[in-house]
Amino acid sequence: MKKTLLCLFALLLSATVVDAQKVAGVLNAPSNVLNKKEALRSIQPMKAPSVPNRIALDEGERLFGFYNTDELDLSGYSSLGLTGYPGSYSAGALFYSDVVSGFSNAVSGQITKVRFAVAESIGSTTVRIFPVDLNSGQIGEAAAEEAVASTQKGWNDVVLTTPVTVEENTGYLISYDYTQTSRNYPLLSDMNVNPNGETGDGFMIYGNLGQGTGWYGMSDAGNLCIQFVVKGGNYIDNDVALTKMSLAKQYFKADGELEYSFGVMNMGDDVPASYTLELSVDGNVVETLESPIALTNTAQSVTGKLALPSGLSVGEHKVAVEVTKINGETPTENVADDKAETSFYVYSESLPRQMNLIEEYTSTLCGYCPLAHQLFEKWTKTRNDLIIVANHNSGMGKSDPMITTESDMLAMAFPTSGMPSAAFNRFYNADEGAVNFPVGYDSSYHEMVIDQTLNPFIEQTNSIPTFAAVDLKADYNENTRQLNINVSGEAVADFKTFVGEDAVLTVYLLEDSIIASQSSYVPYSHTEKDYVHNHVLRDVVSKNVFGDAINWTDDTHYSNDFTVTLDGSWNVKNMNVVAFISRPVKEESDVTDMWVNNANITRVLSGETGINGVVNGGEDVKEVARYSIDGTRIYAPVKGINIIKMSDGTTKKVMIAE
Repeated sequence: MKKTLLCLFALLLSATVVDAQKVAGVLNAPSNVLNKKEALRSIQPMKAPSVPNRIALDEGERLFGFYNTDELDLSGYSSLGLTGYPGSYSAGALFYSDVVSGFSNAVSGQITKVRFAVAESIGSTTVRIFPVDLNSGQIGEAAAEEAVASTQKGWNDVVLTTPVTVEENTGYLISYDYTQTSRNYPLLSDMNVNPNGETGDGFMIYGNLGQGTGWYGMSDAGNLCIQFVVKGGNYIDNDVALTKMSLAKQYFKADGELEYSFGVMNMGDDVPASYTLELSVDGNVVETLESPIALTNTAQSVTGKLALPSGLSVGEHKVAVEVTKINGETPTENVADDKAETSFYVYSESLPRQMNLIEEYTSTLCGYCPLAHQLFEKWTKTRNDLIIVANHNSGMGKSDPMITTESDMLAMAFPTSGMPSAAFNRFYNADEGAVNFPVGYDSSYHEMVIDQTLNPFIEQTNSIPTFAAVDLKADYNENTRQLNINVSGEAVADFKTFVGEDAVLTVYLLEDSIIASQSSYVPYSHTEKDYVHNHVLRDVVSKNVFGDAINWTDDTHYSNDFTVTLDGSWNVKNMNVVAFISRPVKEESDVTDMWVNNANITRVLSGETGINGVVNGGEDVKEVARYSIDGTRIYAPVKGINIIKMSDGTTKKVMIAE
């Protein structure tokens, strides 16, 4: 499962040799060495038609790769070039059984064909296959070398004159030569069509990028679009393999219905006439699928809906799919890939989400970042449940005056392939293969992006129910510039079951209306000297930049206090306090397990709090509970009539229009 290396561990990546890679001596490429042909995101379909059609497979041949469909992103966004390093290079990817499904059974078979995709013609080239000893990481002499007279945009098929026999404990580095200029972007990444597939060795460049001639690893760029064909191997006559099972959402009430998908493919020498799959929940079969899709030698997706069995307890459960029959017989060989499963969760109660946390990663040196500022400004005018945090970090240089140590730590923890980018409730986006992903859209697309991308994704992040309220109080002393912050709230009884015993509380300080310069490429390249910067992260008040332990006062209530002295250069009139509850961000956290469960914001001044207190008769009368018109307890204003219970015992009805 893909991990993101965090905080202190991320600092180790500046070393010359990348130890995590399988190839010995791979050099770490300079930062920002790869440039995109199109830095702005397109809203057009990323998965462009293949060019040309799928490579022809002869009898007994199978197609392998980090993904094995025809899909390519030819929009320009995945088209890359070393435009600052003109010269002659080889571009390659390492394939081995741990990262290529089904390849472990290819031993004794032969690599007979290769196909690689480029974003533009690279003229003539030479394709090479190098064996790599997986024990030592040493690259051997080329086992195959094939001249290619001409290339075209898209897929290019190569039949090897000398096939390469697949051996035990051996990976295969497949490369092609090309000439880099200051203006071409021929390298094509799978970052959009295979977003969760980066292996660490799937995108390498051979040449001299400043540390001598050798292989350089390209981090955070996806994999090169290279695939290969194997004929033969240790495959049995009839074998069906399943790939990853996924769910549209993972949290359900007891009577819910889950939507699932998984991949299925033929891995045998023969294509079975029939096969049977069984769907189970916690080991109990609930549905049988008879040959749901015609098998081929590449993975195909099966989707469906499954009503949850009655009586499921609150907590984690497993849903699985398993191959139980092939041509009417129970499989007994090569059964390791005959089952795929994933987790889902059943809950009984939840709370309304108060606010959604949007952490934007930006820089005054980033010419496209003003587009993201404009995008989020438009978005916040369409809904009132968004907190924007502008994290100025040194990803594009250290001269941005709003960079802080904490902002750089956050940027290292949530890496991105380019700025401007953003994390939305720190929720993993499977389509992007990241928590933090680029949001540099041209302004002409902003309304469409809000409607078709941002709003639907926020709803997806909210598929994890809210299990605790976040109420904020800020008390500022003008004489000492000391700010006392209290964050408290009520949680559901099962909070620790779902958010965890190790859930954390983080507090940010933001400042609006900061005047500083800003690079901009729109509508032309220039610098705005008096640009207004809003939502700027000034400080992380919690002791840990990734959150402090929650102080529980009883089983369902918590209260945490924080104190900070504001810097004399900050304008307190323009400052806000943000607090949020999330999963912890540890040294090595799974990218799917860092989500924010709830957030809130309040101004430092003006007596405003995150719990909507009122003043009556000179005494501070506060809201202590809120209910909908049908008597249901709610924890934030909800459209319609809200019944509010006050601390003096009175109640009032308030109409919330939006």
